Amino acid sequence: MTPRWLKKATLYKQFNPHPEIEKDYSKQAAQEMFDYESKGIGDLSLMIFDDGKRKVNGYAYGKHWMDWQINAWRDGIAKGYSSKFELWADLRNEFPFKFLKYALDLHSTEDDLLNSLGYRIMLLYGLTYRQEYIDACKSFGISLN
Repeated sequence: MTPRWLKKATLYKQFNPHPEIEKDYSKQAAQEMFDYESKGIGDLSLMIFDDGKRKVNGYAYGKHWMDWQINAWRDGIAKGYSSKFELWADLRNEFPFKFLKYALDLHSTEDDLLNSLGYRIMLLYGLTYRQEYIDACKSFGISLN
């Protein structure tokens, strides 16, 4: 397994919407996922309909839900339910910037975002409700997308 893949594996572990499902995060499970992703070797189903004798591969499960979440974020941005900036501000303490840059299709550096007027307004006014945030940004002439 490569160092780059091991970084991705830590992200896969973060996406665990069903903690009641027992998952396998063993070295063997990691190797199976790595082989599947890098070489196309193996049959890595999520084993949800399996006979129950084997745990779900936690890395495959996490990747599935990570991909689902990224698509949901992007869909929400496209439909105007949220903005890239708003999601970045909410998620920046949970995920590495490099991941959020990819997931949210950001075109700024982290320093630019941290120093942006929109982020400062959000912190200054403690805005948590989307409409309050939108109104405050518009009053300063800031576009959210």
